[in-house]
Amino acid sequence: MQSGKDVGDKLQRGKMDAANGFQQSKRSGQANDAAYTIYTHSDSDHTPLLNSRSTTSINHSHGSNHMRAQQLQRELAFSTVRRLFCLVATFDFLMITVLWFIYVNLTNSNVTASLTCEVLKYTVRTSLFDFPVVAAFRCVILLLAYALFRSKRWWTVALTTSLSCIFLITKVFLYDFEYKHHDDNPCVPLDSKAHPVDFLIAIVSFIIPWIETWILDFQVISREMKLQRDLSNLERQQNAPAERPSLLQPEPFPANTEPIRFYSPEGSQASETGSDSDYSESLRSHASEFQSLPNSRQGSSVNLAASIEEQEYLQKAKESLRLLDRILAKQDGWHDEVKKPELNAIIRSNKFDNIKGKIYKLETQLPSPPEQVVDVLWDKVENAPSWNPTVLESEVLQQIDDHTDILYNVSTGGPGNIVAGRDFVAVRNYWQRGDVHVCSSIAVEHPKKPPCSKYVRGFNGPTGWVIESLNGDPSQSRFLWILNTDLNFKVWTPQAIIDTALCHVLMDICTSLQKYLRELHHEIRAVRPECVNQRDAEKVSISSYEDLEEHSPSLDSFGSV
Repeated sequence: MQSGKDVGDKLQRGKMDAANGFQQSKRSGQANDAAYTIYTHSDSDHTPLLNSRSTTSINHSHGSNHMRAQQLQRELAFSTVRRLFCLVATFDFLMITVLWFIYVNLTNSNVTASLTCEVLKYTVRTSLFDFPVVAAFRCVILLLAYALFRSKRWWTVALTTSLSCIFLITKVFLYDFEYKHHDDNPCVPLDSKAHPVDFLIAIVSFIIPWIETWILDFQVISREMKLQRDLSNLERQQNAPAERPSLLQPEPFPANTEPIRFYSPEGSQASETGSDSDYSESLRSHASEFQSLPNSRQGSSVNLAASIEEQEYLQKAKESLRLLDRILAKQDGWHDEVKKPELNAIIRSNKFDNIKGKIYKLETQLPSPPEQVVDVLWDKVENAPSWNPTVLESEVLQQIDDHTDILYNVSTGGPGNIVAGRDFVAVRNYWQRGDVHVCSSIAVEHPKKPPCSKYVRGFNGPTGWVIESLNGDPSQSRFLWILNTDLNFKVWTPQAIIDTALCHVLMDICTSLQKYLRELHHEIRAVRPECVNQRDAEKVSISSYEDLEEHSPSLDSFGSV
């Protein structure tokens, strides 16, 4: 390690270089001071701080995998879909029994006499007592096989369904629904008209066994196989050597090199968010040239000692942007879900390989410049509950750099509380491609907000928004929102309910955002009444931001996208 004196000499040479034709930025001076402090207060026997290899991320990753493995083991012990199947099997027996009791009460004024005829004087032509008996047999067999012994085979339910159908077909042919041929039988009702309960019992006895078969074959077995695969993958990761380097390991800081000099050539613009270090350039290589976010929150993109955890978050952010680009590039295969001409809004859906669930795309127009929309959706995202009725809570958990953060939010329930509220944790990143503003996000885990019992944890797939000027008009914006989310239902839920809930959420966001932006526009006009034309209004809306030139591109923490 270089001594503090050597570092001081190098920093002094940096100052002399600046005097000879190099202009040193404000943040460069701060970084040099920080580097000087680190090196002068370090022991010569210690390894360089920026070259040390932390195991925090590995321990955190193993701990997270262990928790996930425990959750999967608990779920596999008796999964939620298996419980649903057992409930349906029990409901089958109870439903048939209740219908049979209703039938007994309708056939004769004397319930005791009716029960005697149905049970003690049973005949296949006049009695329906065999329906609850078969339902009880089916319920007992299924609960023994799939609740007690927890079988993962389909043949038991196939056997019970087949036998039930054979019995039902035989019964329908033999049973006298109109009581025409048994007038001398005291168990036959005096009213010779057919009872609708007869038909209802037969129909229900046919439908429910097939529902049980479908739930087991398409829900229980398939879901538990997927959980088993996930558990096996986690166990393989846990059994891997602990010293195995992380796939997201950042490039090591060059060892035995002199401290970084932060300065800019004479005549160039000083950068507040970037650095010209070799380390930053290595991370910045192959990255596209994006502009950093105007009016960004506290935090610098100069990341001299970014933790491995942060690098993993940044890698996830890159993945979300790559997937969002793939979604935006696809033009065919989109199906209309909801149209609202009065809002100039349309929601479409599509499916992609290797992306779980549907992708929803909202397209609409907003009555504000793109910069103002970005300010609402990015800089002031924690104020979302004040204007967005679908959000109960919004909090930035961690600021990684000027254009990347970790966001936690809690959503309200769907229409009529069909879908309960969920909470989400996602990493977000913002880019500006020319005049187009892009934000992408994807679900991550964060120690500040582990899953809790109060909310069901939802998981966002590739999600984000794109904003640009509408047909060259800087006072209006074209807005596109991509949504892919797993609401993590504990039981099987029809896709129609999911579509309805998510489309309702997207339309609520669209309506509320348009209303909020119009209110902001009226407030601006009220504060500056001299704005009489569109160009002046645009200047006022942009004047609330910091000078764009103060935020040069800040991609120091990203590699290639």
